[in-house]
Amino acid sequence: MNKYLIFTLLILIILLNSCLGAGVGDVSGELGSGYSYLAEGSCSRISPNFTYKEGVYPNIKNYSFDENFIIVEQVPSSKNTNSYVVEDLRSKYGFLLYMKDSIKITKDVKKFMQSKIWTDSIWHKEISREVLPESNVRSFDTLGKIASKIIKEDPYFKEMFSRKINYYIIDKQKQEVYGPFSKENYLTKRKELKVSETLVFE
Repeated sequence: MNKYLIFTLLILIILLNSCLGAGVGDVSGELGSGYSYLAEGSCSRISPNFTYKEGVYPNIKNYSFDENFIIVEQVPSSKNTNSYVVEDLRSKYGFLLYMKDSIKITKDVKKFMQSKIWTDSIWHKEISREVLPESNVRSFDTLGKIASKIIKEDPYFKEMFSRKINYYIIDKQKQEVYGPFSKENYLTKRKELKVSETLVFE
């Protein structure tokens, strides 16, 4: 079987199985500018429409949006976040390794290629081996262990799991995600970005 077809099939498996319990009762909502709210079984997240854009990892406690911004309240879940980090590793690495010619190198792609997840030689070697097109489903277990290591060591995830509740602001025009924030820093960032006072959590 063509290696690109195998890779595509593996990505589909990830998307179908990334949240345990997904199925009956799933909910989704379009938030504009390519962002969506997805509640799949036991977890919920804010998802972008492009692999290399940033979203907000599970779980989403509350969110609201207008034509300019999306505000998000998150209760971080290590189990569900691990699942989505595995999805991110497979898709982001896989496309760059095997389908780079079909990808436009945007600022989001460049940002990922400058991140530790891509530039760290040890992580790069381990992850690349597990996203080979001929890799089987057992590689999900290995990637899960790598994802756990990344979550423990990466500054972004350290910050995310340092609080029981985090806040985010997504600028829909600039396609930028700000956060995770404490409540105090979130309110400060709202003022800086001039988020409308009418945009509040319900």
